Parts: sequence; structure tokens; C-alpha cells
Amino acid sequence: MGLIYLGSSTALEVFVGSFVVLTTLSYLAALVPFLFSGRTSIPPGPFFMKGALGFVVNAIACAFMVAWLIIYWFPYVYPVAAENMNYSSLITGGLTIIMGLIWILRKDIHESPPVVLKQE
Repeated sequence: MGLIYLGSSTALEVFVGSFVVLTTLSYLAALVPFLFSGRTSIPPGPFFMKGALGFVVNAIACAFMVAWLIIYWFPYVYPVAAENMNYSSLITGGLTIIMGLIWILRKDIHESPPVVLKQE
């Protein structure tokens, strides 16, 4: 990975930017279903915020992440050229398409869902 910087600074910026975007999308992939399930799909842990306050905090966090992602996908400078374009949206879309195809092609494999242990 360190040799990428020798070839092109744009490639290094794409890898770093894509890591940030994909990490944030993984946080959203965990929080959004949690919100849509009414925050009941996971047993509460030691830092679980009960009631409406926890729901509001989770919703605000998701909204900030979505807004931040949209802003982060914009080009870094204007006028936009191939050397200074932000390719993280291209990588995110490409990986989404590839992973969607893998998911569709593997749908005949039956995997058991994870077991959720209830705390009593």
C-alpha cells in the first residue's frame, strides 16, 4: 500500500478517502436497521441510552453521517480535473455493485443467522 504514493498521489488520496467513506457507511449499516427496529433488535449494553433520548441521539448521528458523506463525496478543488477529482463515490458505487452481485449469486447458500442472546 505504501508504494501507491510513489505512483500517484491521487491513488493514495482515493484509498484514504474511500476508507473514511466505507467506514462511515459501515456505521450507518449498523445504526439504521437498529433505528428501524425500534432499538429492540440488540440487547442493551452498559452504554445504552433508554427511551426517546437514545432514539433521538441515534437519529441525529445518522443524519450527521449522511450529510457528512454527501459533502465528502464532492471534489476537493475546482475546476475539477482527473488529478484532483474525488473518486471515493466511484469506489463506493463499484463496491456496492460488486457486493450486490456476489450476494445475488450466493443466495442459494443457506446460512444461519447469528444467535442473539437475551440478557435477563
